[in-house]
Amino acid sequence: MFRLYEILEVWSPDLAFEALSRDLDAGIILPTRIVLYELADGETAMLVSEPLAPMASQPQWRKDFPALAALADRESERIARVIAHMQHHSSVNTSAV
Repeated sequence: MFRLYEILEVWSPDLAFEALSRDLDAGIILPTRIVLYELADGETAMLVSEPLAPMASQPQWRKDFPALAALADRESERIARVIAHMQHHSSVNTSAV
C-alpha cells in the first residue's frame, strides 16, 4: 500500500483577479501546488510551490512585470504565514496529547 499522498492546486481569488487584469496569460501560472504526504514515521511532510512559479523566480520576468512580481511576493508571504500558523497549531495540539 502506498503512503497517504495529496496534491492540491490552490489559488487566491485576489491574486487571480489582479494578475489576470495585468496579463491574461498569467492564468497558466496561477495555481500554487501544495503536496502533503505521510512519512515512514507517521509524521506529515508538506511542500509548497512558489506563487506564479516558475516565472516569479526569473529576474527578467520580475523586471518586465514588476506588478505581478510584487503580487507573487505578497502571496508568498501570505502562504508562509498560513504554514507558520499550521505548524504552530500542530505543535500545540501534539504537545497537548
